[in-house]
Amino acid sequence: MLFRKRGAEIDAGMHKSFALACPYSREWMDILKRYVDTAVELGVDGVFFDQIGIPELPCFGKNHGHPIPATDSRAVRISQMKEIREYLRARDPEMSFGVECATNFTSPFADYFHSFPGWNIAANDWANTGEKPKLTSFIELFRYTFPEALISDREIRDDTDIERRVNLALLRGLVSDVEVHRCRTLIDETPVYKAYLTRANRLRNKYRRLILNGRFQDTDGASCDNSEFSWAVFTAGDELAVIATQSHRSELNGVIEVPGYELTDHDGLGEFSVRPEQTKTRISLMQHGLVVMIYKRVSEAE
Repeated sequence: MLFRKRGAEIDAGMHKSFALACPYSREWMDILKRYVDTAVELGVDGVFFDQIGIPELPCFGKNHGHPIPATDSRAVRISQMKEIREYLRARDPEMSFGVECATNFTSPFADYFHSFPGWNIAANDWANTGEKPKLTSFIELFRYTFPEALISDREIRDDTDIERRVNLALLRGLVSDVEVHRCRTLIDETPVYKAYLTRANRLRNKYRRLILNGRFQDTDGASCDNSEFSWAVFTAGDELAVIATQSHRSELNGVIEVPGYELTDHDGLGEFSVRPEQTKTRISLMQHGLVVMIYKRVSEAE
């Protein structure tokens, strides 16, 4: 696939028809395995299957060896995922295996997931009303249940609403999927996104041990006295990170408490302030501000 600049003729090969194949189909399984073979022969680092994580519809195909209609395809999909992973590991145990859409039935088998649908879509007019953005999805539940899953963001395709959405990706421990103009051009076409993501990635890499490699545990282990903040907790070893952000107010103030831990470091994006006060941490975030606070467990001897 070739990337073309906006305004240029788009390669016809980019326009494809998509359909979910019946997981009962052995012919389709053989095709998937041939793709694995091709990836191994090319010596790439991993193989990725689009749409395979999407829930299936009942199949009415008469040549797949299942009842008509097939209503147990979820169980068969799980077997399919297991078979693909085992085949990939047999061919090259060092290669990664990725699928589109984070779901509970794919989580035990894939190494990473391309997107959690609707993760950044707000159902209210937060920018004009001053209300806290109300998301249409509940990604926190999935991240809490499957904290080891590596998930990418998605649907940031232009130069609008950049700070809020990139901050939310950091808050949920997601990695960046850059699909500017639906993958029809490069991030150079969106200078605001490029500049802000560069800063966000530096912060994410600085605290990679917690934000990406740590355990997402929603708000377990800490408290915040202002529900207008969006915030989350990550842990790894004897460290704990609290990330807080807000995009709907000109300024927001609150107090973070982390029992049994002491603040050791902090950094962030935008305008913010952090003021430690004994067992509490007072924070102030201007609009689109984000702060990462690192805490270390205090030993009983201390």
